[in-house]
Amino acid sequence: MINPWCLLETNISFFFLFTEDSLGDQPLYTGATITLAASMILIISFAMRHALTGEALADLLVLLELHCLSPNLCSRNLRTFMNFFSSLKSPLEFHYYCEKCLVYHGTEKQNMCQKCGTATKKRTTSYFLVIPVVSQLSSLFADGTLIQHIKDYKSSVEKRDDRYLSDITDGRLYKERFQRDGYFQGSTPLEKEQLHISFQMNTDGVSLFRSSNFSIWPVYFVINELPPHLRFSRSNRIFAGLWFGYSKPDFGTFLRPFAESLHDIYLSGLLVNGLRIRGILLNGVFDAPARCLFQNMVQFNGFHGCPYCFIPGKTFKTSERGHSLVYPFNMDSANGHHELRTHTVQTQQGQQAEMNKTNGGGSVYGAKGLTWFHFLPHFDIVRGTSLDYMHCVLLGVMKMLMTLWFDKSHRNEPFSISLRISEVDRRLMQVKPPSFISRLPRSLAEVTHYKAAELKNFLLFYSLPCLFGVLPDDQYHHLTLLVYAIYSMLKDRISAEDIHDSRKKVMEFVLNLPVLYGERYLTSNIHLLLHLTDKVEDLGPLWCSSCFYFEDFNGQLRRLFHGTQSIETQIAFAVCVHQKLPQMSAFLQYGSCEKDFFKKMMEKKTQSTKEVITDNISVVGAYYGGRLTDTEQYLLSTTVGQWETVSFFNRVCIGNQLVHSKQCKTTTRRNNTIVRYRNGNMHFGQVEHFLKVKTQCPPHCASSYNKTVFYAIINVMNIVAGVADMTRSTSHMHMVPLQSPTGQLAVVPLQDICDVCICASVHEDLHFVSVLPNRIEKE
Repeated sequence: MINPWCLLETNISFFFLFTEDSLGDQPLYTGATITLAASMILIISFAMRHALTGEALADLLVLLELHCLSPNLCSRNLRTFMNFFSSLKSPLEFHYYCEKCLVYHGTEKQNMCQKCGTATKKRTTSYFLVIPVVSQLSSLFADGTLIQHIKDYKSSVEKRDDRYLSDITDGRLYKERFQRDGYFQGSTPLEKEQLHISFQMNTDGVSLFRSSNFSIWPVYFVINELPPHLRFSRSNRIFAGLWFGYSKPDFGTFLRPFAESLHDIYLSGLLVNGLRIRGILLNGVFDAPARCLFQNMVQFNGFHGCPYCFIPGKTFKTSERGHSLVYPFNMDSANGHHELRTHTVQTQQGQQAEMNKTNGGGSVYGAKGLTWFHFLPHFDIVRGTSLDYMHCVLLGVMKMLMTLWFDKSHRNEPFSISLRISEVDRRLMQVKPPSFISRLPRSLAEVTHYKAAELKNFLLFYSLPCLFGVLPDDQYHHLTLLVYAIYSMLKDRISAEDIHDSRKKVMEFVLNLPVLYGERYLTSNIHLLLHLTDKVEDLGPLWCSSCFYFEDFNGQLRRLFHGTQSIETQIAFAVCVHQKLPQMSAFLQYGSCEKDFFKKMMEKKTQSTKEVITDNISVVGAYYGGRLTDTEQYLLSTTVGQWETVSFFNRVCIGNQLVHSKQCKTTTRRNNTIVRYRNGNMHFGQVEHFLKVKTQCPPHCASSYNKTVFYAIINVMNIVAGVADMTRSTSHMHMVPLQSPTGQLAVVPLQDICDVCICASVHEDLHFVSVLPNRIEKE
């Protein structure tokens, strides 16, 4: 069957601009309330929201046309639908390379490679796609909204307390390149009339088919000066290009046009509405294989494979014929690792390695050669290459530990708890996470298939309660070191004390791992833990430079391809249109049904609020009548005095967290009722009721004004004494052991509820509760 999406021509345009002679502003048919342009925008937004296949979209077009009066302007097939967008000016560029030696040819196809003499096939696929960064920046900044967001965020950064790390803009690397006023270091008065920004970069391989090695390598950029909720949003990311094929890209070829573009953006910038905008690449975040390619270094499992220090590694014999490379703790160093690499030395070693290639020599301390990014202005190839905790800590260290604990192949080892896996699994499956944790716990029988988000939840929230009293004491205490350190480095406000404590915990974790598990498990990922605190000091909290956001982008990309033909063109078209859809919405009248539908397609589902109480507190759902117990009435009277009426409600949104009362029966696999609240000090409890109280003036009061107030009745949960000592954990642990609700009630104003807690039970009267380290990072 012919894939209808392949009707898309390669010269299709991506920047939506209706021309004066187009039919875009004409009614869809005589008497229609919707124009052709609005119809096209809504159809394409619907198709992308629901990831329609090409065949499904073609059928939808026919169905819609059947419902319209004739004659009409409806697109009757996918070709005419796509042709509607063909008047756009295409910024898509094709960059060619030699299919044999992979040398870069540029935007013009050459008949023969000048290096190896290979003739170019007539219908070659030896090219990759580039969507110029400058064009996308011009489009993003066109209406001035994002520029104002950047300026406002820079102003807020300028006022921050220097003692804390709250974002990437608080890191040492950023401060070395930007003055406190947000301009490049050493900027002249004339240059301070410009806008200076920085970028974060990512690329990684994305497999599209289970039965094929075919993969795509998208390149993304995000703007670090945007507030986090805008920085990683779908509409503000920059999808800069795409490599595709059955093998990994040659990064010297693939990344060349992006390095050249970044060079030009720093030197010349771009002019938007009279404002010159210049930018630098601050950092890049990659998984381990892509990081080696980006830095042009040996793989992480080779000698001198650490990208941040000169540890050589050593060969460890695992069996009669098997061996692996391990990275022992450096006992002669105060920090456990070897001498740190620097950009200057790395460049010199890369130059030496390039010279070695001419005489058959190899790498120099792990450096295999130079990259375009060695010479990019203000970019540090060592410190600017982030350490991604998603791949290192979660998919690396945590997955390894869970395999050692639960896999039956290790059942004779002292650390194995494979015979008690059912006990751990029972505790895990009883956990009812709050609704902001999207993935429910899965059985440990499927641990090999756990996603990174599931491993994160297990590490931070489930591991300690589920393994309490099951994992041997030494291994349990060892685990608490990792849990505490990673949690601290994920917070949205990290102090110098947090950094110091995390560094000590990580060092103790790495130092004791060979004692508790064996030297063979001193893997590259275990060694990289020693560099985590340095990376936090350089680039801010771990969530600032995480592959989680980019993996989410890649997941969206997978949903955009339809069949195996012309995949690269399908994706490039869909992503570009998707990024332009918010600007296309200018053609939809504000307040119209079309505008409302478009917003629904573009935005995630939100809770419908009944009443807004404050800027960040809203009632969700309906009010209803009910009766308070005598104890509840007494406590309420003590708190608010006399009242006229009391209404009940079951849900409230505080900040961006949904809180339920115990009376809410809408879900059985979620628990949004356990909260942390202020009542002098921090306390914990379970919400019994939410109340809307209309107070009554006392008889002697001259005023007839009745005030409406909102409260929660909370069943208090007390801290269990001694458990922290039993686990040998620190007083700074984010996880608090609590008893079951005691029956002691507290009446608490809604504004005093701070967090919804994740609760995991050991038994019926011992529960471990914790809160999110930050509310920025999403699963």
